Amino acid sequence: MAMMNAVRIHEYGSLDVLKFEEAPCPQVAADEVLVRVFATSVNPFDWAVRNGYVTSYYSYPFPTSWDWTYRA
Repeated sequence: MAMMNAVRIHEYGSLDVLKFEEAPCPQVAADEVLVRVFATSVNPFDWAVRNGYVTSYYSYPFPTSWDWTYRA
């Protein structure tokens, strides 16, 4: 299984819950592409998830930079 580096959230809390770790690469469907990202940021949605303000749209471990992992 191919692995990638990721910053993920495993629980509610302060900045300490942001963990830099290896994670499995996402599986790509026939109508999707996988993009290599060299830099990213933590955005306001990530902050809301980390603080427990948004609870029904995700599951743990939650990858940061939601805009890169969003599916319509």
